[in-house]
Amino acid sequence: MEKKIITLLTDFGYADYYTAAVKGKIFSQLPDINIVDISHDVKTFNYREAAFILSNCYNFFPEGTIHIVGVNSEARQNTPHILVKCEGQYFICADNGILPIVLCDKDVEIYEIDYTRKSDVLTFPTMDVFAEIAILIASGGDYQQYLNKIDHYHNHYVMLQPIVGEQIQGHVLFVDSYRNLITNITKKIFYDFVKDSPFVIFVGSRSHTINKVSKTYSDVNTLDMLAIFGSHGYLEIALNRANAADLLGLSETITPTIVVELVRRF
Repeated sequence: MEKKIITLLTDFGYADYYTAAVKGKIFSQLPDINIVDISHDVKTFNYREAAFILSNCYNFFPEGTIHIVGVNSEARQNTPHILVKCEGQYFICADNGILPIVLCDKDVEIYEIDYTRKSDVLTFPTMDVFAEIAILIASGGDYQQYLNKIDHYHNHYVMLQPIVGEQIQGHVLFVDSYRNLITNITKKIFYDFVKDSPFVIFVGSRSHTINKVSKTYSDVNTLDMLAIFGSHGYLEIALNRANAADLLGLSETITPTIVVELVRRF
């Protein structure tokens, strides 16, 4: 029998018992299960950050993988718990806007989870609901008895898009553990705009500029700033062997902080 995989993506951090409790519950019923920690360092309730992380890794997992997303997971009137099937994988989450971002262009099946028929103790839904459904799926149990098929998400959000006109105005989507700034400017948007023309990238207050895209971080000297397209496909601003986010005073934002302009020739 193929060994099942359950992934965990939460905002629990590592100081509390929450992650261990969820894992313990799963292992107590599925001792041979493979649990993969995607991250537990998502900022509290930050669905955009959770969506960015999940969207850049879920497609590397095999069919049958069960993803538990324990970020902003409380069920409310317009934010039920859901299970989404997509490309042979399972996603268990609150309907809080994360999965529409992650699976925005995919064919999906969406189900509301009604687990209150079994338990009214739902104060820790990642363990009390999500882990229980994941265990049933992984063990071949009848999880479908707790599902009601629906035809749409209740909360349908999208990632902030860059503004493209005479310039590209981009936002910082995510700051990784190296404190690199990952923007919402995709490689396609960038090169469709720039084509073969010289350009300048203004960072933050426009006092920092970059006029080329590097292939590796070591293409520039230590502590120098660079622009690069990572495996995620977005324009990234970094300092070679240094902390870009803190030194530049930038973080995730809904206001444009990265501007790409063409060099005008007169």
